[in-house]
Amino acid sequence: MAPTQAMRVAGDRPRRRKHVPGQLIVRLKPAAARQIAAASLQATTSRALMAAMPDDVRGPIDFLRDNFGLQSMKPLFVVGGDEAPAQPQAMALAAVHRSIARSATAPPREALAGFQIVQLKDGKVDAGVLKRLRASRAVDLVEPVPNRWLNAAADPMKIRQWGLRAIRWFDRPRPGAGRVHVAVLDSGVDAGHPDLVDAIEDYRHDGNGPRDFLGHGTHVSGTIAAVVNNSVGIAGLANCRLHCWKVFDDPKRAGDDENFNFDFYSKALAAALDSNIKVINLSIGGEEHSKTEATAFAELIEAGPAGHFKFLR
Repeated sequence: MAPTQAMRVAGDRPRRRKHVPGQLIVRLKPAAARQIAAASLQATTSRALMAAMPDDVRGPIDFLRDNFGLQSMKPLFVVGGDEAPAQPQAMALAAVHRSIARSATAPPREALAGFQIVQLKDGKVDAGVLKRLRASRAVDLVEPVPNRWLNAAADPMKIRQWGLRAIRWFDRPRPGAGRVHVAVLDSGVDAGHPDLVDAIEDYRHDGNGPRDFLGHGTHVSGTIAAVVNNSVGIAGLANCRLHCWKVFDDPKRAGDDENFNFDFYSKALAAALDSNIKVINLSIGGEEHSKTEATAFAELIEAGPAGHFKFLR
């Protein structure tokens, strides 16, 4: 089998990129983002929009546009509503305003306000560039988008459900968990699979197709909630309700590695807030810490009257 585009190291394992190429997370201070949101409601022309944008915000944006080919900005942690499509060339000022305004007014928590995901044509962003962006008084955080990858074997026959044996699942009645809602953020799910069709509450795949090309999300969902005693496939841990999100892009070519989509990932985490979901499964790995991701996790852990959100990784 030919190797994928990722470099190979000992044991024929791919050497993963620590960051998603050409993408940055920029968080404006919420006060600055709200100022722009208020100005956008009053401005009627591009000239008025330009005048309404503070220099501490306009400077970093112009720097990215002029030197790295700013292609798009999207607000993170914003669920629902109309979004402007990615721009093929330099991003228009009106679209920048719209993205910043939504990041200030639409997130489910104040702690998640002001975050943007920025797509650049030139992905060669070094520590000096990050330092220059962070120097702006309106910027609260700048970091490369952390890469994440799937972190469990996708072939259920390979492991033969060792996990059920490990927790002595066969020694006692199957847990009754019909009121427990579990989110699975993964490569998607085969929503029509006979082991899963009755367990899936909803499935969101945003701009990608519904097919789980990698099979990983289907495997994870089955491990959690596959129907038992139906003469098909495997047995799930419990009869809980699944909410599945596809947070990896569809492969462009057969054999491609998974492509993590932080934008979709942020929407899934935000959607879990103020919902009936109390468990999130993240069978993904990565090497880089992300302050943006940690902020979302902190909000989720504090969510609800008892603050009893659980993460399974």
